[in-house]
Amino acid sequence: MLDFELLRAFVAVADCGGFHRAAERLNLTQSTVSQQIKRLELVTQRPLFRRTTRSVALTDDARCCSATRVTCCNLRKPPVIA
Repeated sequence: MLDFELLRAFVAVADCGGFHRAAERLNLTQSTVSQQIKRLELVTQRPLFRRTTRSVALTDDARCCSATRVTCCNLRKPPVIA
């Protein structure tokens, strides 16, 4: 089973387009987010991002995780109280 914090980091990096902005969104350090992504890549045994010095992009393997991403996005939304 995947750690929720690793999935949150994945979604944040994918949404923000970079580790720095993802770290700001999650109120973590860039190093922590980078480590979480590395751990997720180890668990999944797949590279999830193509990294350059200026940007990150999802790999084809990461795009296959879209169902997980949608689920994770739904989990971070506050519950609706009726």
